[in-house]
Amino acid sequence: MAVPSRAGSRWDQVGCPVCGEKDIWNFFEAANVPVRDGLLWDSAPAAAAAPTGHLRLSVCRTCFYIGNEDYRPDTAGSDRCDFSLQHSPSFRRFVRALSARLIKRYRLKKTPVLDVGSGDGFFLRTICSMGRNSGIGIEPGFVQETKPDRRVRTIRDRFSERQASRTRFGLISCRHVLSEIHQPKELLVSIRRGIRDPACIIYLEVPNAAHTFEQRLFWNLVYEHRSWYLPAGLMNLCLVAGLEVRDIRASWKREYLSAVAMRAESGSSRRRRRFATASLESLQSFGTEWARIVEQWQARLAAWRRSGVRVVAWGAGARAVTFFGGFDCRGLIDVVIDINPNRRGKYLPVSALRVEAPSFIRTFKPDVILITNPTYKSEIQAHVARLGVRCAFDQL
Repeated sequence: MAVPSRAGSRWDQVGCPVCGEKDIWNFFEAANVPVRDGLLWDSAPAAAAAPTGHLRLSVCRTCFYIGNEDYRPDTAGSDRCDFSLQHSPSFRRFVRALSARLIKRYRLKKTPVLDVGSGDGFFLRTICSMGRNSGIGIEPGFVQETKPDRRVRTIRDRFSERQASRTRFGLISCRHVLSEIHQPKELLVSIRRGIRDPACIIYLEVPNAAHTFEQRLFWNLVYEHRSWYLPAGLMNLCLVAGLEVRDIRASWKREYLSAVAMRAESGSSRRRRRFATASLESLQSFGTEWARIVEQWQARLAAWRRSGVRVVAWGAGARAVTFFGGFDCRGLIDVVIDINPNRRGKYLPVSALRVEAPSFIRTFKPDVILITNPTYKSEIQAHVARLGVRCAFDQL
């Protein structure tokens, strides 16, 4: 991935997409980034020819919204994408704990739930099962399940205000959608306008930008994440959309940022526009650190080649797509392991790495397993131990 020189922000002229102000700072750029991290390909040639795009991250120093100014909606997003994490035991535990907390704290029992961007429906099914709730999921890429859940109905469509206004929902959830769209304020305004029950709880969840930038998690920077949120940025987005935040916290090993909000009453703090503030110190040297880390990985990959070690990667998610899209690993790393059966036999975009089941390592006998997402490190190491394979581990 090349890192071009930074130019002035385009939002300086048109204003921030959230608050409209023009105090914008362009702090990071990267070229030739795969545009679809959730879409794997059926053949290596098709994967190698997958489209790429340009990251141009800018932050509004008024409301602290972070976005990719060069994002093009026509290049990203696909009904065929598979972002499902429900195959991970640790992630399933997280979703059950989250559902239990929301049910207990906000008394979400025997109440209608609307999940905007419900994905594979795992969260919606879980919270409906645990709270004896009924659920409606809105998901444009929905594929009918072989074993439908009688408590849950999924509509293959994009969200509209009328969908929220059909029922007096007790909870409207919107998980990992605000980071994928280029008009996040408009979506939240539509949700607010559609609410019929003033006591309705809105649960929002996004990747945690503070964690990504503070910990220098460069491979988290995927093209399909149009928007990034610091805690102050998520609070301010809710503010301008007419929502009042009741709780905001980091979760899932600080990878995620969540907020619980309600429709703001007229005359609330929304009209006073008192934006929450944030420190931008973690963004200051991000580009410089990126170049240094790229050099370190180039040296490590070259050392592996010289020593002739056998290497496989584990985890075919977004971080793997970003990392391998920026390095030529052909002949060194040709396979990435993944526990999601829907990904097996397919190929990562740009790098064209083939995805295999965990059992592959029994015959391949790697010297090193490169863990692409350290969040799952203990889970992966336990799986390797169960397979009876002994090897070294490294991680991105």
